[in-house]
Amino acid sequence: MIDFTPDPCHVEIAERTRTFIRDTILPYESDARWTAAGPTDDLRADLTGLARAAGLLSPHVTVDFGGHGLSHLGRALVFEEAGRSMLGPIALNIAAPDEGNAHLLASIATDEQKERWLAPLARAEIRTAFAMTEPPQVLVPTRAC
Repeated sequence: MIDFTPDPCHVEIAERTRTFIRDTILPYESDARWTAAGPTDDLRADLTGLARAAGLLSPHVTVDFGGHGLSHLGRALVFEEAGRSMLGPIALNIAAPDEGNAHLLASIATDEQKERWLAPLARAEIRTAFAMTEPPQVLVPTRAC
């Protein structure tokens, strides 16, 4: 049987996240820099700075890259609290695609790649992207009967 009892440390981080989102981030939802196209870079920098000061920036990455090294259950608890505001995941630097790309880099990147890409990503200094292409279409000739 799987034990889904959360680690007390993860519960504490989730509670701090809830308070941070409620008291610090929610007021920014009326900021003019929160536009129809999303937050401006200036607003994003302010929000990640607030999360950094609160000790909540990039909680999903390993401790050696400044995070809390959360388990999947710990991430679920913290990410749920961050999602109480549309700006919460942006503030904590856990919005897509950055969160998934941080996980991918932590899992398969070389040490050199981690220093070049994961470290600044975890510090919210850079952003990432996701791109996908379709395989080329192969035309199969058909025969008339």
